[in-house]
Amino acid sequence: HVRGVLLYVFGQADPRVLEWLRRRLAAVDLDVVVDTSQLASFLSDRPWSPFLQYRSTERPEVCAAALAEGRVAILLDGTPFALIAPSSFWDLLHSPDDYFLRWPFASAMRLLRLISVFFSLSGLALYVAVINYHHELVPTNLLVTIVTSRAAVPYPTLVEALILNFGFDLLREAGARMPRGIGGALTVVGALVVGDAMVRGGLASAPMVVLVAIAAVSTLALPAFAVTVPFRLLSYLLLVLGSTFGLFGVAVGSVMIAGHLAALESAGRPFLFPIAPWRGKAVVEDTILRVPWQFHRRPFLTPKPDTAILGHGHPAPGGGKEDRR
Repeated sequence: HVRGVLLYVFGQADPRVLEWLRRRLAAVDLDVVVDTSQLASFLSDRPWSPFLQYRSTERPEVCAAALAEGRVAILLDGTPFALIAPSSFWDLLHSPDDYFLRWPFASAMRLLRLISVFFSLSGLALYVAVINYHHELVPTNLLVTIVTSRAAVPYPTLVEALILNFGFDLLREAGARMPRGIGGALTVVGALVVGDAMVRGGLASAPMVVLVAIAAVSTLALPAFAVTVPFRLLSYLLLVLGSTFGLFGVAVGSVMIAGHLAALESAGRPFLFPIAPWRGKAVVEDTILRVPWQFHRRPFLTPKPDTAILGHGHPAPGGGKEDRR
């Protein structure tokens, strides 16, 4: 018998979300539940989606902040990870350290993570698409350098990119399974040695090695490992589309991914809020950027979006008249 608790602040959590979670948890049919990630699959309307639709954390301050915002935390006996519902896609890109920094630095870090997401997902696919089909977009001197570096490579750019991408993923997975003291060094040194050997042996071009390394490092800038895996997998899809159809294929693949994210929900709430549906002020307050604490308000996912999170419940700037439902 496994015991679990549903934590929320009475009067702050949305009763509809609580009822939805209770109904879903009561329908869980498992002999053994060892981690909250198993419950997340049952709580997801689209369990086949590669994206995690609920935030998982083992930090008590993150859980306490979520409860103060009106969210619900699910705790399970025997595991240190709490499941927070409802969550949004942007919550998965936020780091707890953002709230301990001054707002300009926190906003800059969030923008840097968004750039990292874009580059890790489509950076390599854009390069392959441009090199294969859109030479006119590349300055002549740079194009000559790229063509010269690829002169000795015996296979197409798609095969080259797949080999390097797979090799780096293999090194990173091996480093994660190695002892902590040498795991990181193995990944870095292995990537440098193998990449240099492939360039010297004519098996890969230098620009491709640099781009694969930047794309791989970009995924490491994301705060949660569960967020990096979908982007790494989908980057292969965009890479194939870019190599086959050029920029048109990358655009179609990106629209498909964005449409899938827009169709997801977390405990009945839009997963891409406040981008879809659009709420401009929420984007500036605590999504893409982070404003000073005096201007923070509860997110759309909670029943009282017009009051300040801090300051003993005093109304937020503007009198709290905005309807953000």
